[in-house]
Amino acid sequence: MTKEVPSVNSVYFCGSSLEEVWNKALRFAGEDGRIATMSDIVDVRIASDIDESIWRTYSVANSAEYFGLSKGGVPILIVAHGVGPISTVDGIRNARVLMSDSEKCGDGGLITSKEFWELENGSYGEVSIIDFNDMMKRYDGNPFSWLTASEAMSNPLVQARLGPRYEEYISNHLKITQECYEQEWGCKITDDITIIKLDEPKDLRYTPTVNNVDAPMAQYALANLLVVEGSCFWHDQDIDCRVLKSDISCDGIVGSTRSIGVRGASKVQSVHPGFESLENLIVDNGLELTEPVLDSENVTSDEIFLIRQYRNVMFTLSRKSSPNGDSCVVEPERLVTSAKKVGEPVECLFDLSRYEICNIQDVIPKGANAYKIFFCEKNESSNLIKAEAEFYKVTIDKDRQLIKPEVFENDGGLLAEFLSNH
Repeated sequence: MTKEVPSVNSVYFCGSSLEEVWNKALRFAGEDGRIATMSDIVDVRIASDIDESIWRTYSVANSAEYFGLSKGGVPILIVAHGVGPISTVDGIRNARVLMSDSEKCGDGGLITSKEFWELENGSYGEVSIIDFNDMMKRYDGNPFSWLTASEAMSNPLVQARLGPRYEEYISNHLKITQECYEQEWGCKITDDITIIKLDEPKDLRYTPTVNNVDAPMAQYALANLLVVEGSCFWHDQDIDCRVLKSDISCDGIVGSTRSIGVRGASKVQSVHPGFESLENLIVDNGLELTEPVLDSENVTSDEIFLIRQYRNVMFTLSRKSSPNGDSCVVEPERLVTSAKKVGEPVECLFDLSRYEICNIQDVIPKGANAYKIFFCEKNESSNLIKAEAEFYKVTIDKDRQLIKPEVFENDGGLLAEFLSNH
């Protein structure tokens, strides 16, 4: 019987900015998909073993926490999962603009008081509201700290951040910690151990702000995304053992990010760990990810190829203008089926604007039709760079070429199908 291959409907995406990551994830997700909320992440962690990536890595959720003054002038926290002003790429961008235009400085964002009050009255959808002054009194002015399982279970902000399955999640987290302890030490632990750190934003913190509500606070509300950190083992001095801990905190909306794209409206069962880049994904599976080309006859016998080694496979590189048009970028194109080195390496000048050796015909040895390039030093005031070239006699697959990264970027179904089988 053929084993059924589980389909991939959720994938980690990472990048240098939130906008970049969310755009990638949303292209994968498609019209009916979404960026995973904290509730989605909780669902997956409950269903996953501790060794899986959802437990081991951090995730920035499409869940947000807002801090501002209610319509009645009371400081409140509002937690929203998948809805609200910063639940979209445009909303993130607008919140950053407001932050940069204000007198405040932080990695989070700002929304207007009008948007905040609309959140409060449910105009965006279901949200959780916590009276901040009540929370400060309940926890003696220090609501943000490490929590035991029972403390986390009764904490209203933990409940709001984790979503409706918070009890099951905390119980599962505690159970995993107890099992790991028993496996390591050969005995059971029943203590109410510390497992969760509840934290506030790292720069514009809530706690000093509430007692000094200034003018910008009256006009705006702070907006941050929720983050669950990768879990790790810490030594708990109180019970003298290692326990599994995880942060549930707020993060800014700038800088490198890791989020999950979800295809369709179904419940997330597992998350594919993702890939370093589409280019690497494609070249690593180059023998499978090719498509027929119609212009194979245009590859002439006197063409000189720029080639590059990708792990155990070599490809020719195609050139195209960069987005700003002042330089040239390359991407792998056709499989090199054989390569034999010709002659010795040669120092040369390399033109970055055209991504080729200057006066190639003057330096390429007889019998060679391809070269690799190794950069030596760059002249910052020029596109010319000193380089070393190795020359080869190659044969290439003229009838097939690699699928372009943008094909996967624009077809989440194709990417999901491929990842399901690898």
